[in-house]
Amino acid sequence: MDFRLTEDQEAIQDAINAICSKFDDAYWLKKDKEGGFPNDFYKAVADGGWLGICTPETTAGPAWASPRPAS
Repeated sequence: MDFRLTEDQEAIQDAINAICSKFDDAYWLKKDKEGGFPNDFYKAVADGGWLGICTPETTAGPAWASPRPAS
């Protein structure tokens, strides 16, 4: 069994890492201490097109994230 990531999976990983790298431990520690919703992180994820990744196209999710019939 081949457990290597596909090119698409690597691209997803790279894109998410690029977003998350902007929010270091100091950011999350501050959020933990001050409380509140991490709006700037949420916006970065949304701006990257990653919100709704697991939402089917039939309910307004991205077309490439919609369920596909098993082959």
